[in-house]
Amino acid sequence: MLASIRAHCRQALLLALVALIVAVAYFFLREPAKAAFAALGDVRAWILGFGPLAPVAYTLYYAAQILFAPIPGSFLPIFGGYLFGAGWGLLLSLIGLIVGVSLAIVAARRLGRPLLIRMFGAAEMAQWERKLQLRLQHMIVSHHGEYQ
Repeated sequence: MLASIRAHCRQALLLALVALIVAVAYFFLREPAKAAFAALGDVRAWILGFGPLAPVAYTLYYAAQILFAPIPGSFLPIFGGYLFGAGWGLLLSLIGLIVGVSLAIVAARRLGRPLLIRMFGAAEMAQWERKLQLRLQHMIVSHHGEYQ
C-alpha cells in the first residue's frame, strides 16, 4: 500500500512538473509565437500572390532556405501541406529539398576548398586532409566485414 501511495505521489509530482514547464514555456514563448504566426501569414500571402506559379515559388523558397541560413524553414513542409494539400505539399517540399541540397553541394564543391585555404592556409588544410584520409581508411578497413 505504501508503494502505491509513493507511485501516485511520483506521478502527481511529474504531472505538476510538466504543467509548470508548459506554463513557463507559454509565458516566455507567447509573443515570439504570435510573431512567427504573423510572419507565416505574410509568407502565405506572398506565395499565393504568384497565382498559378505559386507551387514554383514555394519550391524555390524551400530551396533558398537551405542555401541562406536567415530564411526560416523548419515550418515549410507543414506549410506546404497547408497551402497545396498533403500530397502536393509533400511532393513540392521534396523537390525543393532536392534542389536546395544539390545547389548547396555544388556550391561547397566549387567554393569550399578555396575558401578554407584562404581562411586556414594550405599547410593546415593539408594536415586536416591527411587526418581525414587516415580516418576514412580506418573506417573502411574496420567495417569491411560487416557489410558482406
